[in-house]
Amino acid sequence: RSSLIITGYDGTMFGSASIDPQRGLKYSPESDVTPRSEEEEGYTHVLCDVPCSGERHVLRTSSSLAKWSAGSSRHLQKKQMSLLKAAVSSCRPGGTIVYSTCSINTNENDVVIEKLLNKRGDQVEAQLDVLADVGIGESTEYGNIVLPDHNNCKGMGPMYVCALRKK
Repeated sequence: RSSLIITGYDGTMFGSASIDPQRGLKYSPESDVTPRSEEEEGYTHVLCDVPCSGERHVLRTSSSLAKWSAGSSRHLQKKQMSLLKAAVSSCRPGGTIVYSTCSINTNENDVVIEKLLNKRGDQVEAQLDVLADVGIGESTEYGNIVLPDHNNCKGMGPMYVCALRKK
């Protein structure tokens, strides 16, 4: 049996909510950092495509550049971490979490993964070089980054991807 859930609900709550397709999310009193118990099923695959600074957009449009600040990346990192922790809590053991951004900022990419591994390394491990078979991008400490100015990227990017396996 397979299913796909696409929702507009607050993703930081997925680790502490149960989903009823007819009624939507029901939140438990636990915080978003509470992992699911092993008896609960969870998802086999979770895509965690987080909001990011998106430097490509910042460089292309003056309105985006006017809104950008160094502090925005720090604020985004907190949101990214909350979403990633919820993704880990929502995934069943043996499942895969894919974390992605459209940022070149390492603070929104490998640093977020490093912080997660420091806090939840007993629950997840990074699957290195996930784009090797595709032949685009380059390896980072925990994932892969696609940069638009690199020949093998064919104008795609920026894009960062890290696959994690839930233990």
